[in-house]
Amino acid sequence: MRAGIADVRMHDLRHSVASQAVLEGVPLLVVARILGHRQVSMTLRYVHVAEKEVEAAAATLRLRMATAMYPSIPIVTRSFPSSRIFGVNVTLRDGRPLHVNTDDDVASTEEFDMPIPGHQSQAWRFQKVEEHGTSLAYAAVSWDPGDPTDYLMAGYWAYYPDQHPPDLDPLATVEISILDGPEFDKDNPPDMPVSGTASYAGLAGGIYAYLPGATIRQRHFTFDGWEGVATLAADFGEGTVSGCIGCVGDLAVRTAIAPASRGDVQHDISDYEIHLFPQPFWDGDFAGGLAVTAHPDREIVRSIGRWEGTFSNKPDAAGNPRLVSGFASSRFNESDESIGYFFGSYVGLSEALRE
Repeated sequence: MRAGIADVRMHDLRHSVASQAVLEGVPLLVVARILGHRQVSMTLRYVHVAEKEVEAAAATLRLRMATAMYPSIPIVTRSFPSSRIFGVNVTLRDGRPLHVNTDDDVASTEEFDMPIPGHQSQAWRFQKVEEHGTSLAYAAVSWDPGDPTDYLMAGYWAYYPDQHPPDLDPLATVEISILDGPEFDKDNPPDMPVSGTASYAGLAGGIYAYLPGATIRQRHFTFDGWEGVATLAADFGEGTVSGCIGCVGDLAVRTAIAPASRGDVQHDISDYEIHLFPQPFWDGDFAGGLAVTAHPDREIVRSIGRWEGTFSNKPDAAGNPRLVSGFASSRFNESDESIGYFFGSYVGLSEALRE
């Protein structure tokens, strides 16, 4: 068979298939079966990767290894909000405790609009540098001034093991979600509707990092905060929830607790979207859903992430959960070898609550 292509043999295509399969994440044993090899050592002779692909893979693996060592863990809050002094505690997989509080670790604070009837609201940014690493956390809290036990806290925590400012590696961060309050009490799950649908919308925000492909070896990057609108749809009959961050409006840069950069990297994040693929929920909880970054103009060749959340146990006027809140994380590779990731939290209000 002739295709008019010079210096190409049919056998060369086997090498191309093997190399591409490995780059797409197909296990080596599976590639061996596809090629009909009995020994993986033979398959290795067919796999060829460029040095630039090794650099990109190494950077991605650093983030995955850190996440595997320190997965997202539920948090416990204490001493809030009667005196507006409170602490947030987490315990990592290795047993190491982390703690921040409003007495010692506040980098900044601000008021924000959380339209829960009868609630006041405020947000805190925390920074704590310890010998074993650095914690950067953001906690947005709304509460009923007449009932200190009625509150909602949502946010995110970024932990950098064995790192200290200003030398924080954006690809070696540990992502931890913050969600607490009686509306999301695991011992008091919501009475979920068995039919119908509901839409939710609200604020999302977190941190992002971007490493341009042109300077990937020099590890030039930008690291900062972001915010946008989260929209979600619940199908109670099907028992599923899906959504998107950035599909309504644009993502915007919001100064992080400790923004950083190397190499004066400038990158526009406004048109990125984080698609939250449908996933089932049980007793109002959902976890493990796929989150993928998309962009209308930039070619994203690989993206993977996860999202999770919980429905409120308080119904709105229509009888649906009035809130849904959770966490999303998505990493991506672009065709020009650039690498990026977004992670953060979201709070969605039901349509009845937004009216």
